[in-house]
Parts: sequence; C-alpha cells; structure tokens
Amino acid sequence: MMAQEAARAAEQRPVANPLLAGGAADSRDRLLDIAMAYARRKRLSSRECEVFTRFVSQGKTSKEIAAELGIAYPTVKLYWTRIYRKLGCEDAVGALVAFVREVTLNIPGELYELYMFQPPPT
Repeated sequence: MMAQEAARAAEQRPVANPLLAGGAADSRDRLLDIAMAYARRKRLSSRECEVFTRFVSQGKTSKEIAAELGIAYPTVKLYWTRIYRKLGCEDAVGALVAFVREVTLNIPGELYELYMFQPPPT
C-alpha cells in the first residue's frame, strides 16, 4: 500500500525540467525541435540540419548518421566542416557547447527556472 502511495505522489510531483517531462521519447522529440530551431537560426542547410540534430538529440556518430541518411561517411564529414564554420567552432564538442550556450542564454526569464535542473521537492 505504501509503495502505491509513493508511486502516486511521484506521478503528481511536478517535473523540475519540462524537457524531461513525459519520458525519454518525448524529451528526445523536444530536444530535436530545439536543435532544429537552433540549426535553422544558424542558417544550416537542410542536410546540415539533419546531421546536426541527429548528433545533438540522439547522440549519433558520423558513421551512424551516414548510414541513416544513406550517404557516404566523407559527405557527413564535409557537412560537419560546414557546420563548424557556421557555428564558429572547431569540432563536435564546440558545436554542442555553442548550441547549449545559445539555447541557455536565450530562454525567456520566466521560463529559465523551469529549464534549470532543480532537486525534487521534499
């Protein structure tokens, strides 16, 4: 009985980070939407957007992205070179840092706290 009550209380507890609300699949979809909006704002081509968003939202490697998109691995590397230039960075880590930095800095004030990781209420 206590386990059921605890489970119900956990379900009713507000999620500290709305990006994580609704489970892993929903959070990946939200992250994909955010990454796509960022890529478009940075004027990435449609293929560059696909490469970038698969990396950011799904953690795919360049080889996995090439296989999914049905293109050659060197082509994905070329897209990455273009992405780095457009984002003003030198590698994938720099691209991810640029993405996180800009998304974090551009969250409206009243929503900022919702997106911050906060400990669950006790």
